[in-house]
Amino acid sequence: MAWIGLIPAIWALSQCDSWKEAWGQGFLFGYLYHAILLSWFWGLHPLTWMGFSPWVSLLVTGAAWTVASLFQGLIVSIIWLGFFAIHRRWPLSFLFLAPLVWVCGLWFLNQNAIGLPWGFLAYSQAGVSWIRESAYTFTFWGLEYLIVLVNIVIYQAIFAKRPEKLLTAATAILLIMSASVFHPPPISHVFETLNPVAIQGDIPIEAERLFLTQSDKRQYYQDLINLVLQKEDSKTHLILLPEGVIELPQGDTVDPYHLPPQTALLSGGIFQTTSGIYNGALLFSQPHPLQALGKRYLVPFGETTPWIPEKWLVNILQQWGIDYSTGFTKGRLNQPPLRLNGLKIGPLICFEALYPNLAFRYRKEGVGLLVTFSNLGWYHQNPLLDAQFLAMNQFRATESGAPLILITNTGLSAMISSKGNVLSEALPGKIQYLAPRPYNNRFATLSASLKAFESP
Repeated sequence: MAWIGLIPAIWALSQCDSWKEAWGQGFLFGYLYHAILLSWFWGLHPLTWMGFSPWVSLLVTGAAWTVASLFQGLIVSIIWLGFFAIHRRWPLSFLFLAPLVWVCGLWFLNQNAIGLPWGFLAYSQAGVSWIRESAYTFTFWGLEYLIVLVNIVIYQAIFAKRPEKLLTAATAILLIMSASVFHPPPISHVFETLNPVAIQGDIPIEAERLFLTQSDKRQYYQDLINLVLQKEDSKTHLILLPEGVIELPQGDTVDPYHLPPQTALLSGGIFQTTSGIYNGALLFSQPHPLQALGKRYLVPFGETTPWIPEKWLVNILQQWGIDYSTGFTKGRLNQPPLRLNGLKIGPLICFEALYPNLAFRYRKEGVGLLVTFSNLGWYHQNPLLDAQFLAMNQFRATESGAPLILITNTGLSAMISSKGNVLSEALPGKIQYLAPRPYNNRFATLSASLKAFESP
């Protein structure tokens, strides 16, 4: 659908007689498109663990979904004004300029405090290997440009009765097909050398926020790690845990799980420095000092309060009996990757998987492994969110040319090759771990359920 989905909207735009009409059409199209795409917002309900009643939880969830969709509708309306201007003043340039306006609009207009660059058409192509692999050559934004260009070409061939334009569409598709040839061969030595194990603990958000203390959670993961090490013996050189599992006080640099010297720990965690409190990634590897990376793109109203002082929102929510605090500090964009035995590791902290620029930066820095840490428990195992988030991570692996491990608390977790293929996955709602195994030059899945433990 991505290759033809814009055609009806472009046709409607061609019938517009005024700027106001074009703006209205763009806003309506953008709102409806994102309302469907972002319908996973409803997975937030119930928010009773935050102190909301069921009805208030529905209202808050619906408000978040509506505001996000309306904001994206506003962005698309601005893009549509650009389309209208080009179509009216430079019609011969519409084919090549309109895709540029679409890509730049969706990207740059979402670089703000409440931006959500989620609506790119290219993500729908994550399951098509030769299209996905072309992102290594063209970049993700270049692939998006070509998809929009094909939409416009087909529109012009049908409605402008210019069938010769189909040659342009065919050329664009041939470019994408040929570009996949230039993607480097899959990198397998990283998994073979490290034999990483990613543990999906499956702790529901309600238990995590209402019942479990940090000590409880640490003991829970300690038991899971012990089971994994018993199963894997001394083969494992890297243990991975999801976002926010470790909370490290300022000045503390000690591995809380006391792993054997040959095994490193890479975990999502919250840590403090003199400059603030960060949500990020922590790498413990003996005898080297602790390495930490702070999250560069914070989730609005979850990790940062945009535009208004946080204390204002805190005071308002306290009137409802809601304890609210964000308080995270934004990490620097140019933080260096983590290093383990000469291997550069590029962390992506949940929301950061939306940002191709981070994967591109890691590619230039020679990163050999990407790791995305996330806690999707907020959305109660929403299948639409799982599918879309997996697609984004497939593209981040492909465009960086490095394998990627997606580790989440409640699933979906996955090990992804440098060409974006899913090698193994742990399903949502399961206590599982993932570990690769070389088998006939491919990776067989080892996804053993840890039946001895139940989610609290």
